[in-house]
Amino acid sequence: SSGSTYNWWMNGGNIQSGLGTNTVDVIWNIVGSNSIYVLETNTNGCIGDTISLAVTVLQSTNINEDKAEEISIYPNPFTKSTIISITNIKSNYNLTLYDITGQKVWKEEGLSQNTYELERGTLSKGIYFLEIKTKESKKIKRVVIN
Repeated sequence: SSGSTYNWWMNGGNIQSGLGTNTVDVIWNIVGSNSIYVLETNTNGCIGDTISLAVTVLQSTNINEDKAEEISIYPNPFTKSTIISITNIKSNYNLTLYDITGQKVWKEEGLSQNTYELERGTLSKGIYFLEIKTKESKKIKRVVIN
């Protein structure tokens, strides 16, 4: 219900997003029978029954030796600056920021570090799209400035 918090736990997987909310994205890393559990606590502090769901994973695809880059931006939304974190980076990368109309408003090239602090500077509050481009891939993430 509205205002509730949700405590998730499982065997055989890792929560990727949604911690504390009523939905989670899970990457299952064990083939076979697994389980996921959730416990809701409402705004009055009342704790509901534990809900469990049996999950059968038929095939695991994470046996990939060449892991793709994983990108996180935190905090997002932000007011002064945000940290862009890229794991499994194999080459230099470029960051380009576009406003909601598609206009390029900022660019940084030839970066190699795993974390980069993006300063707000003179950017107005609003929704932006951050392009992270490597030799191997191009990804676009939404960034919000408050």
